[in-house]
Amino acid sequence: MEKPDVQGGEETISIYAHLLELTQKMLTLAKQSAWDDLAPIEAQRAQLVARLKLMDDKADNRDTKLQEAVLIQQILSLDEETRKLCSEWMVELRSILDSFDAKKKINKAYDL
Repeated sequence: MEKPDVQGGEETISIYAHLLELTQKMLTLAKQSAWDDLAPIEAQRAQLVARLKLMDDKADNRDTKLQEAVLIQQILSLDEETRKLCSEWMVELRSILDSFDAKKKINKAYDL
């Protein structure tokens, strides 16, 4: 019987923990409306997710799988909060852009 790849499982847990940390930073930035600062963090996170997708899931250890599940659940929960804040900002931004568009039409109509 093959021995479980403990190191692979530890690396996976480490990546998920880093993803959680980045996701927490993203939520904090979203709460502060620091949208420009959020994008680079999101890019870092995307790189980690891509790395996870390339890794073989060698974690046969039940404890490791449980740790992964807990981390993933926390990440998803924080993601949901961040998405909600982003959606609210998008509505506000759309309103701002619409008012600029209306002002532009008025200026054009009156040749200002």
